[in-house]
Amino acid sequence: MVLFTVRIGAIAAALLGVVRVEAGPLDPGARLCLQRPGLPIENASTDPRTADLEARLTKALRDAGYAIPEPASVNAALERAVEPLPGSVDPHTGRRDAARYAARQGAIGQALRELDCDARVLAEVVPVWAFFNNGFVKWDGRNQRVSTSGRIWLNVLGGVQEFGHVRAFSLWLRVLDLEGNEIAFRSAGIESIVQLSASNDGSPRPPEQWLTATKRLDSAIRSALGEQAERLRDPKRSHPEASLAN
Repeated sequence: MVLFTVRIGAIAAALLGVVRVEAGPLDPGARLCLQRPGLPIENASTDPRTADLEARLTKALRDAGYAIPEPASVNAALERAVEPLPGSVDPHTGRRDAARYAARQGAIGQALRELDCDARVLAEVVPVWAFFNNGFVKWDGRNQRVSTSGRIWLNVLGGVQEFGHVRAFSLWLRVLDLEGNEIAFRSAGIESIVQLSASNDGSPRPPEQWLTATKRLDSAIRSALGEQAERLRDPKRSHPEASLAN
């Protein structure tokens, strides 16, 4: 009887070990290596808006149970890994060279393994076209009013219907495995960069005003990830058809 109990315990321990080994790269507790986010603004690497979005993404992923190393250290390690290698594009043909690309991916994968990463996360703020209808825009799960009350009332009184597309920003999150294969993609609307009024037919807001509304940034992160990153792990979710990438 004692021998039988020991054997069951050993089998259970072995099974538990198998479960831990087969845990997915997006399961809670995984180590996700987030790189510094990309923003469509001049001097983005030194702009405080980049650091702000990076901090918000890092906090959201850590709150969801992931281990997140400092993105700056991830960027530095990957840059060191590919520095001695030629670019992926053949300068003579203008096309991606398969051997060069494979070498760079191999170097990146090795660097990620040395950082003990389970997966790599790329975050980018992307300009998109958002559908506009009578003062409101809708894209990537977000609704936003972009027309002033004065313009809306003037259109109502004049029997005017407005529709079309305006420029907006979306947050794109891509998760790649250590071989460079995409295993998750999520997008969420952040804000429109256009404000319509009785005297303004759609000029973009000044670039220094872009991506400064922290509530909109946090809302986009929640929309992309979910409260506990459950949307990141949902295999059914994909890039919404409403977004038209530039």
